[in-house]
Amino acid sequence: MNIGTSTGQGHAGCLSWISAEQIVIPSLHLLMGVAESLFDHLISRIITRKAVGNINIPDFSKLREKNSHVVEARENLENEREKLNSWKTIAEKLRSGILPIPETRYPDGIDESNAEEWMGDICGCSACVAEITDLVIPSRHSITITSEVPDWIWSDAKQMWFHSVCLGLTSDQSRVALDVEHYDPQMPTFENILNQINVEIEWAKSQVQKAEKQLDETLSKLNLPKEVTDLPAVNAFFKVFERFGAYRSLWFQRFTGNQIHQILKSTIPTEKRPYTLRSKLLEEDEIKGLLERGKPGFDEEFSQGLEALRVLGDIQSLFSSKTLSEDEILELKRSVHLLKNIMKDLKSVKVSHKFHLLLEHVPQIAERDLTIGFFSEHGLESLHAHVNALMKRHTVRKNENKFERILQLVNAATVNRDEHGDLLETDEDDVDDEEVPFPKDEQLVSANVTKEETIFITVDDE
Repeated sequence: MNIGTSTGQGHAGCLSWISAEQIVIPSLHLLMGVAESLFDHLISRIITRKAVGNINIPDFSKLREKNSHVVEARENLENEREKLNSWKTIAEKLRSGILPIPETRYPDGIDESNAEEWMGDICGCSACVAEITDLVIPSRHSITITSEVPDWIWSDAKQMWFHSVCLGLTSDQSRVALDVEHYDPQMPTFENILNQINVEIEWAKSQVQKAEKQLDETLSKLNLPKEVTDLPAVNAFFKVFERFGAYRSLWFQRFTGNQIHQILKSTIPTEKRPYTLRSKLLEEDEIKGLLERGKPGFDEEFSQGLEALRVLGDIQSLFSSKTLSEDEILELKRSVHLLKNIMKDLKSVKVSHKFHLLLEHVPQIAERDLTIGFFSEHGLESLHAHVNALMKRHTVRKNENKFERILQLVNAATVNRDEHGDLLETDEDDVDDEEVPFPKDEQLVSANVTKEETIFITVDDE
């Protein structure tokens, strides 16, 4: 690995207007990226030294990229199954309940003066599917990306928003209604509404089948060459990794932050766990020859790769959420300097911006801020589940409007968490912070939250 100007980026950063003093290290992803590069190097050395005959060493980073397609295909399948189940549940509830006669109405607190503000929340049909079933209506199907089916339709004549499915409209009728000036919808029969829901169910079934097929095709492209997976040394290496929580089924995906953390911890002995990753590898007959200096099978680059992991483990121990002392900052600088010298001899390890961050900027930022771990992306990562839940709750036609509402909810929730944490307390005495429920809409209303404390976003029409 060449250290110097080549470790920098070949272009200006996309957020170049942000001053260096306002930038902190994404410690979680930094450790994950550097560790995975070293894992790839170790497996490549095993294949190089242990394979019989000529074997093309796979590009593990490309295999992980392919696997990201598998993860995406799985998520797509789960989303399609969830949508199918939602439509089925809605249909079952509608068939089993006592249904009102569909007619136009203004819900409590809404009239012509403020109806347009309630898009995505209130439907003007008295037989609103979402209101009757107490379920979120999934987005309606669209055959092409360019012909999006509106979930909501505004009626100038009635000055009210309506779910397109609550009006019993087909996909084509919904698109037409969206562009009709002074649109005046006619209230449907329940038979019309159920017919449209059944259409959505059949379409969702076809999408599930399509997603299942796509997942199968993607998985079929992920197989490693048999001559690699059958190597006893590769199997032995994976066996040792499994002892530290890294399983072969997860290898060609990206390891989670916790798995990386455990593997790097395993490079350093403790009182409770005197053995290390190196000592366990030395117990494997197929591997130990690569680590026994002076023996015919010794591989310097494999040994140095393990040493780089050990030094990375030392660096990780200083990434905790605390203020670093002068001695700890000096220790961090020494470890980074040692890692840089090791990496100079590992020519096959690909240069990445994460290596550059670690080797060139982590010591500077630690000295400036007296910490690395206090500022981390862990909190941002934990928001994913909350934002995904909000995305499903808001079936707003325009993405700009959905984005605006989600930002306002997240901001209001943050204010309430800071000022009124008791609103979010659960009945259990001990609960992990990750299990604290995201506030309901009614919990986001507080007389003490001022306009200045809340973000309001306006979206200009194009």
